[in-house]
Amino acid sequence: MKKYILLLIVLLLSGCSFVKESPSKQVEDLLSKYQKQDSEVINDLDKVLENSNYTDSEKVKYKELIKKQYKDLKYKITDEIIDKDKATVITEIEVYDYSKANSNALLYLEKNKQDFLNMDESINYEKYNDYILNEIAKVKDRVTYTINFTLEKDNNHWKLNKLSSMDIDKIHGTYY
Repeated sequence: MKKYILLLIVLLLSGCSFVKESPSKQVEDLLSKYQKQDSEVINDLDKVLENSNYTDSEKVKYKELIKKQYKDLKYKITDEIIDKDKATVITEIEVYDYSKANSNALLYLEKNKQDFLNMDESINYEKYNDYILNEIAKVKDRVTYTINFTLEKDNNHWKLNKLSSMDIDKIHGTYY
């Protein structure tokens, strides 16, 4: 009887550690960092903004819009495929449809160029960026994307592979 109890305890403990270190758990942890606006995620966003063409005030506004996107991100893991030391976690995410606002702003620019011209007839991108950011701020519609997170086992721990720019665009709601 003691052998069975000991075996049951070992199975339960190993099962608990497996669940804790599962590929799906790693994806949940990552997406939770976005939702909670973890400092690591915000630091990465700051690095992206540093390299953008936005003015300082536009960077502040864009950052707030993306933070809202992160906070309101919803996700559902639909499948987990494990093949030895590699795994794929298929996840549906739901985010604000910022890409639609970007597309509509571009169409507006094409039809109303005069609204964004400098004195020398060149486009005033600061004015245009302000327009886009104001349009994004109005977005209420949401869109669902699928992301296939890939992971590799390293020293018995599942490690997420780097996200592609396409996947980051999906999380930001700017994927076309």
